[in-house]
Amino acid sequence: MKKEIEILKIKGKSKEIRKDFVVEEFHAQIIFNGEMISEVSCTPKDLEYLGVGDVYSKGILASVEGLKVKIDKTQVKIIGKKGEKEIFKVLDSECAISLDLIFKAIHELLTSSALFNKTGGCHMVGIFDLKKEKFTYIAEDIARHSAVEKCVGYLLINSKEAQEPVLFSSGRANSSIIEVCANAGIPIVITKSAVTDKAVQKAQEAGLTLVGFVRGNKANIYAHSERVKI
Repeated sequence: MKKEIEILKIKGKSKEIRKDFVVEEFHAQIIFNGEMISEVSCTPKDLEYLGVGDVYSKGILASVEGLKVKIDKTQVKIIGKKGEKEIFKVLDSECAISLDLIFKAIHELLTSSALFNKTGGCHMVGIFDLKKEKFTYIAEDIARHSAVEKCVGYLLINSKEAQEPVLFSSGRANSSIIEVCANAGIPIVITKSAVTDKAVQKAQEAGLTLVGFVRGNKANIYAHSERVKI
């Protein structure tokens, strides 16, 4: 998922030719029931999760019943039960997470990626199970939305692996990401970065707990703080 290239390195007034690593950009075509749905810029790993997460997020996939996924070079071919349209779920989960666990988990997420350490060119998004108190899956991707959709696809395909899922992210949370998480039944979203006003609005409407700017021992809770044990 990374490539070694030759670069001109500038430092102050000095310069040198050296080798460096950059993250690989891949373009995947998502095909659902024979119809091309989208072309996604992504990292070429866990494409089955990306494809399933993408069509479910768009409301095109109704359920994983009878689901079939095949990777054919740059195409993710999905056969499944078609949905009518995107729906916006309202969550009523009573799960809760402590601040200490939030700080511990975000640190684990941000230090987990060998790809980021080598290239600095990817987002990390993970599914943390509150019952197991550990990450059951972490996605690395050049696009934060693709990383989120990989996590959603993982949850759909492996529904028993995370009974009380929390989504942790290194990137900004906008309204579309909140909608995707709400529709996938994720009641808590936590990010190192900023959130948008529409993300806060969607989180409030969906009954979703939204936490941002988690850095060190600091955090901002933007919606439904009752799930965070302070």
